This record gives sequence, C-alpha cells and structure tokens, in this order.
Amino acid sequence: MIVGFELHYLRILAWTCLLEGMVVFAVLRIGPWKNGTPWWRLLAASILPTCATLPHLWFVVFPLAGGGPYVAMVAEPCIALAESAIIEVVLRIGWRKSLVVSCLANLFSWAVGALWLSP
Repeated sequence: MIVGFELHYLRILAWTCLLEGMVVFAVLRIGPWKNGTPWWRLLAASILPTCATLPHLWFVVFPLAGGGPYVAMVAEPCIALAESAIIEVVLRIGWRKSLVVSCLANLFSWAVGALWLSP
C-alpha cells in the first residue's frame, strides 16, 4: 500500500518530469537549438534524468540533511551535472548544450516548486 510520503514523491516525480520536459522540448524542438531530434528521444531526455536523480534527492539527501529548500539549492548543481550526462547520452548534442539544458530544466522546476510552496 502506498502511504502519504510515497504518494507525495510520485506526484513530485510526475510534476518534475512534466516541468523539466517542457524545458527540454522548448529548447530543443522550438528554441535556439532546434535540430530535428525525434520526439521520443526528447521524451526520454525529459523522463530518464529525473527518474535517475530524484530518488537520491528524495530518499537519501533530504533525510540525511534534514530537508528544506536550502538542501535542494546545494544538491541541485550535482543533480544538474548528473542529469546533463544522461541528456548527452540520450541526445548527443554536446556536453555544453546538455549542461545548459539540464541547468535550465532544473532551475525552472526548482523555481516552480519554490513558488508553489511559498506562503
């Protein structure tokens, strides 16, 4: 049975994939680096990085560090770096572009989350 904490994690996972996917599609499908990448690769580059890194943040980093928005701010650069490697493997757009896409996606999802949780 899924309890509150796990259900909340699944909601956050879905929202993060959606938000970061919007950035990946915007930058690489209609934005400045439009290059005709197939939609299924963009979808994979939207879902795989988050599915690989969010469990570590949610179930390892937050519990060990006590949670809070500042923990995410410290962990976010590491996450962006790891996700950029996955984006590069999936899309093969170059390390620099992968890092920029990853940073933009993470910044967007973090900002939306921070605004959503703010009083």
